Amino acid sequence: AHPGACGGAMSSEDTTSVAVAKDIVASSIGSCACVYTGQPFDTVKVRMQVGLHDGVWRCLQATVREEGVLALWKGTVPALSGAVMENVTAFAINNQLKRLIREEDLSVYTRPFVTGTITGFFTSFALCTSDVLKCRAQTIRALGGQVPTMQEMIAGILRTQGVPGLFTGLHAQFLRDVPFYFSFFGSYDVCVHLMKQNTSLSDEAVYFIAGGLAGQIGWAVTMPFDVIKSRIQTAEVHPGWAWNVGRDVLREGGVRQLYAGIGPAVVRAFPANSALFLTYEMVKRWLG
Repeated sequence: AHPGACGGAMSSEDTTSVAVAKDIVASSIGSCACVYTGQPFDTVKVRMQVGLHDGVWRCLQATVREEGVLALWKGTVPALSGAVMENVTAFAINNQLKRLIREEDLSVYTRPFVTGTITGFFTSFALCTSDVLKCRAQTIRALGGQVPTMQEMIAGILRTQGVPGLFTGLHAQFLRDVPFYFSFFGSYDVCVHLMKQNTSLSDEAVYFIAGGLAGQIGWAVTMPFDVIKSRIQTAEVHPGWAWNVGRDVLREGGVRQLYAGIGPAVVRAFPANSALFLTYEMVKRWLG
């Protein structure tokens, strides 16, 4: 047992509280590294998904030429607040589930996919509002409008749509986040396990590579749902259920349109999630 403040043994509740606190600190710092690394790619992805530009390079050129380089980081504040909430929730829940579901109960190849699925359900609630604000900020800027502050956007949504407006597309958020975290945490843990078993790479290299691959796998699996979610959350008039939006997207541009923005999303996923996992693991190690 670990020594407590008065020299006694820590209770299991205390041990769990310390572990959760470390998860919160590490995932918060990891979120900052992730967002600032990946935000330019995310801006391009959203603009392509809502039909403002066709092609990654053309979108990037037009954005920088018309609005300046800093426009690529537009929406960073809601994205950062959302990422911190999302990752604090995701890592805390996922690691708590790992403490509850022991390795003896499920194999190393099964447990992370189970915990990832449950994690995705809960993170949908934490992420939905920030995703609504982020997508709208990026779209308003792309259309040449004056982007309101986050407080102004929230007030506007509450005035016109009420509290439900802050959770626009929640059902589409579920459709994206549950399979995303199934793939994300599942593939990360399996990749880390396999690389540690079969290579001589340093821990830092393993976390970096596994984190990047996990992000790319997660986005490749869930991209159509992200396209649908972006359409719903940026629409001025609620377009209906995800099924209806998906059907409209297919009618407009076929299957290819459901993967609009997959280029910047997958490219972004490697550096952003490498930064997330490497920072998370290093901070956890530093905290002891």
